[in-house]
Amino acid sequence: MSLGKWPETVEEAEVRLRSVEANFQYLEKCEKKETEDKIISELKPKIDMMFQQISAVNSKSLQQPTSDNVILGLDFLDQQKARLNFDDKTLVLQSGITEVPLTNGENNDNSICFISLINDEVIPSRSEVIIPVQTVDKSIKSKIGIIEPNTVLVGKQNIVGATCLVQIRNNKSFLQVLNPTNAKVRLSKHTKIGKFSEIIELDFK
Repeated sequence: MSLGKWPETVEEAEVRLRSVEANFQYLEKCEKKETEDKIISELKPKIDMMFQQISAVNSKSLQQPTSDNVILGLDFLDQQKARLNFDDKTLVLQSGITEVPLTNGENNDNSICFISLINDEVIPSRSEVIIPVQTVDKSIKSKIGIIEPNTVLVGKQNIVGATCLVQIRNNKSFLQVLNPTNAKVRLSKHTKIGKFSEIIELDFK
């Protein structure tokens, strides 16, 4: 590229310099665009293939079971330290402190229900107390059955509940609890402390 005659004044030198800078920027811009176009042209087939694979995986996942933790909700179970108990059809949360029925709507088996605390309770150290409890299922009014304590409370709160034969009256009854430790134990209201199972009389006639 010919630069022409040598500039004789400062003004001509400045004009020449601006012209050179403009040409350099233009060439740099052209080179950058050419490089970008080259990269895009090389990557486009790979990008298209990736989207095709993603589409195929999504389509396949709708047609067959998947082991994806997010879809199965295993991330939620892990965060909540939860587990599924298929023996009594409950979702056990917070390492057993809370239990939620897996069935939707009303419980079809009215002979079994959870027992919770009516009030906040403080159990003194090295003591045995009888605390008021209530059935979570309000449909149970007056039935005779057995209350089985939540065994997880032994590991978490270091207390022991007694399996009791009780009569439920207006959804309420009592549970015997032992605190063998040297510290008092606090239990919050509505804590599910056990399960009530109705005793069903069998007619052998």
